[in-house]
This record gives sequence, C-alpha cells and structure tokens, in this order.
Amino acid sequence: MRKFNLILTILFLSLITKISVSQISLPKSFSCVTSDIHQRENYFSDGNYRFHSEAWGREVQDPSEMKGLMEDNYGHKIVFNKTKDNLYWGTGIYNGEYKYIVIIPDALTTVVLSSPKKGTQFSNYSTWLLQQIRNNHSGDKEYYLTNYKGISCE
Repeated sequence: MRKFNLILTILFLSLITKISVSQISLPKSFSCVTSDIHQRENYFSDGNYRFHSEAWGREVQDPSEMKGLMEDNYGHKIVFNKTKDNLYWGTGIYNGEYKYIVIIPDALTTVVLSSPKKGTQFSNYSTWLLQQIRNNHSGDKEYYLTNYKGISCE
C-alpha cells in the first residue's frame, strides 16, 4: 500500500511541475493597457516602452518552427540569433517601431519589447528581459508578464 501511495504521489507531483508558469514582473512604472478588441492585444506600458507576451500554441505545433514563423510574421525585417540556452532573440525596426523579441521555443511563446524610439533605456530593457527569461527558463513553463505587484494584464 505504501508503494502504491508513493507512486501516486510521484505521478501527481510530475503533473503539477509540467504545468508551471514563469512570471516576469515588470518595473513599477509599467501598467496594463487593455484593448477594446481582444485580450490578446493587451500590453504593459510606461508611456514610451511596451511589453507583451504571446503564446503561439495554436499556430505552431513544433518548437523548431518558432523562429521561421516569427521571421515570416515580421517580414524578415528582424534577424533572430540563437543563444546557447536554446532561446532566440531578435531586434530591428518593424512598422516604424523598434522591436526586441525573445522566442522561447519549448514554451511556444514570445515576449516583445517595442518602442517608437531606440536609446539606452531600450537597450537596458532588452538586456533585462533576456536575463529575466534566462533566470526562469524551462521548456515546461508558460511565460506571462505581470506588473510589479504580480497582476497580469487581462
């Protein structure tokens, strides 16, 4: 009986860890901007810079397709580079805005920083974003953004 309980406990814990999330808390100056059209269009902004994340599970079935999908999505105007920890990052100008995009292929998710201007702060946020994702990187996690209090933009 104890062996059976141990097996059930191990199975239960493995299921829980498979469905974990990775919260990326944004600096205090960022607040949620909601869309009238669709929740998928919500983003966090401080007035100059915007962050949003997007799950691509419906559009992509295989993690290896993520880079190609993103390159197609942005008209091949953003070049993506692979990191040694199996992430992709890309930066460029698309539709008059500077974009910095991190692709998390295993989670079928992207996190995007955008702004009409590029400067030191854009560079700082880009570096910070990649570091936040690296700190929490695991293929079994779903990534989402929150304000500094841990509240998502829904």
